[in-house]
Amino acid sequence: CATAGAAIVRTYTSCIYDHAAMVLKFEEHPNEIFFLEATSNNGVSLRRWSSIKPYLGTFYVRVVLRHIDWDRTDRSLDNLEVFMKEVVGNSYSFSMKQLFRRQTAAIPKF
Repeated sequence: CATAGAAIVRTYTSCIYDHAAMVLKFEEHPNEIFFLEATSNNGVSLRRWSSIKPYLGTFYVRVVLRHIDWDRTDRSLDNLEVFMKEVVGNSYSFSMKQLFRRQTAAIPKF
């Protein structure tokens, strides 16, 4: 997104992305797409695509989707529902200290 904090994250991580969200659809709303995301101002929330779409090109510089295939069994969907109930509404906290606390893997010597 187009904020100073997002720019710092992209710079430090050497990545063009600064945010990730899970894209979901629900039977109750067949014509709507939802984003499960964590943001500094809203915490963990479930947002409709229709509320994000007006900000494309201004606040949201780019949106990229990646489809992940997974078995949508009753058990996995139940687990997803439990997870969402646990996290939606939680506050989001992230500090620069956490960003700089990067873990690196040791490179074996030959």
